[in-house]
Amino acid sequence: MAIGLDKALDHANHEAFYKNDFRMLQELNDCFSFDFLKCAASINKGNRKKTERVKGKIGSIVEGGECLFLTLTFTDDVLARTSEETRRRYVSRFLKRQCACYVANIDFGSKREREHYHALVYAPKVDYTKWHKYGAIKGERVRSTQNDAKRVSKYVTKLSRHALKETAGKGRRIIYSRNTVFLPPAFLFEDD
Repeated sequence: MAIGLDKALDHANHEAFYKNDFRMLQELNDCFSFDFLKCAASINKGNRKKTERVKGKIGSIVEGGECLFLTLTFTDDVLARTSEETRRRYVSRFLKRQCACYVANIDFGSKREREHYHALVYAPKVDYTKWHKYGAIKGERVRSTQNDAKRVSKYVTKLSRHALKETAGKGRRIIYSRNTVFLPPAFLFEDD
């Protein structure tokens, strides 16, 4: 099979459910054992759950109100003397110290394929000077306007797809906090 069994099974299930076409499912059933197909189905379920978790985390950050979109880049020196895993730890450590809740992922520039990270964070402010020893940082407040909602939703989609693609491919994982965003205290004590 040209594509992975989990993707083939997912496609066959889609055809059966939406188009009422069971031929692909029957073909897979004829070729593979029940245990093999059960394993592929488990992979699909895990991928769907991961996508739901990532989108839920990003949604809670945006809804929290104190949302920033960060781009973290590295100097040539840092890129030359450190591994990708070390730079990942730098990003993770920086975000953990600066933000209550965050989601970040590695990305590569379209022209020179330069490594950098994008992050969506829940924080009233971030001390950018703490990143300067590694490289440059750019931040932009995400507001709740229609325009920002469109931009964030595009980023959410890109981040989710990128995280799943990279996890399946080169073993890169999305970086995210274990915290969840809670409503600010002003909302909790608002008069009815």
